[in-house]
Amino acid sequence: MTSDPTRRLFISAVSSEFRSYRSLLASDLKHPNVDVRVQEDFITSGSTTLEKLDRYIRGCDAVIHLIGRRAGFAPPVAAVEALIDRYPDLPDILSTTLDSLAGGTVTYTQWEAYLAIYHRNPVHIYVAAADAPCDEAGGDRDEERLQIAHRNRLDSLGRDRGEFANQERLSSRILRDLQDILPSSSQSQPQIAPHVVSLPPAQHRQHFMGRDQDLENLKSHLMANRPQGSSCALVGLGGIGKTRLAIEYARGSIDQYRAILFVGAQATSTMRGGLAMLSGPTILNLPEAESTQETLQYDAVLRWFTDHEDWLLILDNADSEDVAQAVEDLLPKLGRGDVVVTSRLTLWSGIDIVHPLDVIDREASIELLLRRTNPAGGHLGRRAGEDEAPLAAALAERLGYLPLALEQAAAFINRKRYSLQQYLEALDGYHNEVLAWLDQRTMKYSSSVATTWLTTIECLGQAERSILRLAAFMSPEPIPAELFSKGSPLLERATDMFAQELGSAAETEMDPHEGLAVLANYSMITWPDSSFQVHNLVQEVERLRVPPEQRPDWVKIIDKLIVEHGGENPFNPANWPIWDELRPHAEQVWQHTLRDGNQDTFELGRRISSLLFGKGLYKESLHIDSQILPIIENTLDPDDPELAHFLVDYGESCRVCGKKKEAEALFRRAIAIEEKALPNTSQLANSLNYLGLSLKDQGDLEGAEGWYRRSIDILDSLEKPKPHHLCITLQNLGKLLLQTNRIEEAELHLKRAVDIGEGGDGSPDPYLCIALSHLVHVMIKQGRLPEAESYARRELTLVTSQYGEQHHFVDRANKDLATVQEKANKSGR
Repeated sequence: MTSDPTRRLFISAVSSEFRSYRSLLASDLKHPNVDVRVQEDFITSGSTTLEKLDRYIRGCDAVIHLIGRRAGFAPPVAAVEALIDRYPDLPDILSTTLDSLAGGTVTYTQWEAYLAIYHRNPVHIYVAAADAPCDEAGGDRDEERLQIAHRNRLDSLGRDRGEFANQERLSSRILRDLQDILPSSSQSQPQIAPHVVSLPPAQHRQHFMGRDQDLENLKSHLMANRPQGSSCALVGLGGIGKTRLAIEYARGSIDQYRAILFVGAQATSTMRGGLAMLSGPTILNLPEAESTQETLQYDAVLRWFTDHEDWLLILDNADSEDVAQAVEDLLPKLGRGDVVVTSRLTLWSGIDIVHPLDVIDREASIELLLRRTNPAGGHLGRRAGEDEAPLAAALAERLGYLPLALEQAAAFINRKRYSLQQYLEALDGYHNEVLAWLDQRTMKYSSSVATTWLTTIECLGQAERSILRLAAFMSPEPIPAELFSKGSPLLERATDMFAQELGSAAETEMDPHEGLAVLANYSMITWPDSSFQVHNLVQEVERLRVPPEQRPDWVKIIDKLIVEHGGENPFNPANWPIWDELRPHAEQVWQHTLRDGNQDTFELGRRISSLLFGKGLYKESLHIDSQILPIIENTLDPDDPELAHFLVDYGESCRVCGKKKEAEALFRRAIAIEEKALPNTSQLANSLNYLGLSLKDQGDLEGAEGWYRRSIDILDSLEKPKPHHLCITLQNLGKLLLQTNRIEEAELHLKRAVDIGEGGDGSPDPYLCIALSHLVHVMIKQGRLPEAESYARRELTLVTSQYGEQHHFVDRANKDLATVQEKANKSGR
């Protein structure tokens, strides 16, 4: 018996865009008789990379060619000319002109496909869907133009192509497409192990420099401790490149992990919420993702960590002492995996190694500036001058070799087409102004960094500066671009405030979308998709620039923008997608509200509390309510019904957290206000119901019954009572009557609650399932088991459709049905 011959495959893809796809493919195609190569395998000394690629591809059994939005880098012109000299008929075979191939506009990755076509080898072409997740965001306009021309050329050659939406589907498709040439032992499609990469978009890899040793140290430490798992804290100044280093390590180690996950840790709530969201269908895809309880999602993610190995978790921007403590408490619960923490804090316990980052060295800083502003580098670049290296050295020294400052200086130079000398002169013009407000002791970085920032700021219009100012009070987490781009009178108000601060006339027209584009062009924000991010150092510097007396006004505007964008009722799970995105920003702005002494702004706090309560985070909701109380008391009159409404919400947070006496006091205070201002209203009836619940919790059933009945009497007297209030009060009374063995009366009230809760508009009351559950037990008490089973099945169907399979209401419904069936079995039915 002869063994299968070795098959030679080549995976052609732009590394920065599809490295994770390529790694997964190589793993799935791995076989003793399969040799899989990629472009990096041929980047060595000796002959040119293009020549080596040609030599391997010429003998390939198949080339797998992935097309996205990035084009990649072009080979040197001399290498292309040598290739065309070797194959003079190449333009004819590719149905194109010599100039279109020799002009330096064909990249390495594109050449890989063309060489396979020239040598008449099978080429399997796959194009990324518009929403396919990529390792890095799409390319610039020049790259997109090159890719469009590339696809058109392949079309003209009659080459078919498929589409892929994610890593697993691409891998499955390729294994099917290659089954005729793969060795026989590989022809049965293997089960593809889950491979999860959830990282923010990275910058161009060619701009990541000066960190080779840091990257190697991080890799050596983490790899040396596998599979037990290890932890490392990357610590240093803001803008030093901690996050970038962590992401570059992750992207370079994709083939080492089965899951790479990224969570922002600016606050304890942000970190907890970010961990919970890892359960989602596009990341870990856990069953608990369907739950409406964030605690269940969070616990499920922690279980996933303990049940799996070979994962990497990055906790980013853990810069405060309380977050550091939360991280140290979390680490022992995570099991066998690698954790990288980025932080400005230097003192850590419970972390295996603390790795301090310094600025990059002089040579790397000079290279970054020259490469980033190279006029031939695919963008406009700097205005070229003589003897650029000494000027780049002087500029790098002025900027303290801080990566973020170097990046922003380069972006400014490119945008304005400045020479390096012109930029140095611009820095001199702003230096004294910066020194007038910069607190170096607090900020811990040089005045030149802030001067770099200010130099760019002075070139922005009022719209751009207003957006950046408002974003400075938000979290470094991704910000929904629509928050600003859809426009709002609040943005016009912000622009007017900026005009007054500058002593100039306000701009008459404002295009927020264009403002975001300008900020992105200057590298003041990164804007890869529907959200954008502002570096926390830029936010910090911008906040310092705000005149202290104006801070509360700016915080109020962003506060109201978030409330306006999020809409009402964050308690409702249907509104969670937008509020989950807004949550870290809402919490950050709320903290600014508290610090800046805004004594008349509380609506954002109420939205946050409502969201937390809806997610079952009752203690967190109670904490926010305790912060709102002094503000709302200072803002509203003591007899204002709005104050009473808040007191009921606060009281319910207290009640579910076991603070029974405090809850009762808050409910009674609300009722006192409403009896004076809103007698015989649904709002008063609702408060009476909650007071009844509070008394019942304390064992005062008689008192509770009295308040329930009074609530129902008020609602029955109204022409249009709120059905929800009447439904929940009837079911609470029904439950109390069931507990006190007044079964027939309980049945009457509960059936009425069901009739009201089912409504006539096709949308049942959120708490109708509770009335159905009580009716199940009423029927059991009376021995009416068929009716009990009918109500139990209605309950289960309702909660499953309303809340999903993972909600705790489903557990109760299943338990009710099991109880009925058990009793039916015992009775011999």
